Amino acid sequence: MADFKVLKHHPMTFIRNINMSHRAPGKLRVGQIGCHGVANNHAKAHRFSGNTQLYAVCDINESLAQSFAQQYDVQHCFTSAQQMFECPDIDLIDLVTPDHTHASLAIAAMQQGKHVLVEKPIATNTDDAKKMIEVAQKNKVQLMCVQSMRWVPKCQDIVKRVHSGDIGKPVFARMHGGCPSFWRPDHWPKAASEGEVDHLLVHNAMHSLDLLSWMLNDQPQNVYTIGHPGQEGVPLWEFFSINVRFAKGAMGLFEENRMMQPQAYSMPGTGLHIIGTEGTIVMSPSKDLSVSLFNKDGMHFPGSHMYLTPEEDNFAAMIRELADAILQEKPVPVSPEFSRQVLAGVLAAVESFRSGQPVEVNHD
Repeated sequence: MADFKVLKHHPMTFIRNINMSHRAPGKLRVGQIGCHGVANNHAKAHRFSGNTQLYAVCDINESLAQSFAQQYDVQHCFTSAQQMFECPDIDLIDLVTPDHTHASLAIAAMQQGKHVLVEKPIATNTDDAKKMIEVAQKNKVQLMCVQSMRWVPKCQDIVKRVHSGDIGKPVFARMHGGCPSFWRPDHWPKAASEGEVDHLLVHNAMHSLDLLSWMLNDQPQNVYTIGHPGQEGVPLWEFFSINVRFAKGAMGLFEENRMMQPQAYSMPGTGLHIIGTEGTIVMSPSKDLSVSLFNKDGMHFPGSHMYLTPEEDNFAAMIRELADAILQEKPVPVSPEFSRQVLAGVLAAVESFRSGQPVEVNHD
């Protein structure tokens, strides 16, 4: 357990009784804001990335921040985001906070010269996302939205095969999956009280639409969304089906599903089905994420089993590649402009759900 003491000159900050004043060579010092839920994935990833050090954590809940810092052996603990941004020893801010805070926190951090990794969605509207991009450019810092599914090894292999022309020109892509464990009843009342009956669509469709857009190397042009309220007594809609027409002509279909029952049912993974003019790629929604490729050369099975070490975790791989880009002054692997395009598609899907009509995606 880490040993903390209150700094007399800085009442909102706690520090361990050890001296770590020197940055490890080739590593970025990270300040993570948010100590709940998926924040654990981020903290574990920094442990295994090889080029980041989780230097400080921050949460408005002081006891949660302290226990999180102790759990991950973190040196500094804040309850004020602005104080963290002003810390000269921090290079990168990792935002794992509620969606509506992403833009304001990212902008404040970048104005202090910090690079920013922000959980999806990049923002809750495209105007805020545009401002974030402008602030990053003005302050000469890097900004990236978390799209961790891009670092799932099988997904990366599929993208390489699609982009190399193994199935010809993509015509149709479908993505589907089951209910993750973090979809818990205690999350429902807050979102519902804020009128976000479509919370699932807003919060999670960024993953699916980003993955399809990346695989097809295209941007959404037109969307149509239908939904189902799901189980009785749940104040949020639990299932959405989204049809997408992409700019280059390909079609897409993906679902956001939190209606998997019973609760003890083993959660399936993400399933993918991509049809091209010269072949088809299928990724089974099973734990081993088996992949099958069918084209003019016959039937192939690029791999049905894999073993991942903590260093190969998709969050760790994502953070490692981001840190490399920052350290080497290269473009980040997921451009904020691309994430803004995906956000525009998600917001169009929300508008379609509410209106019951197809909606053109506004990329202005």
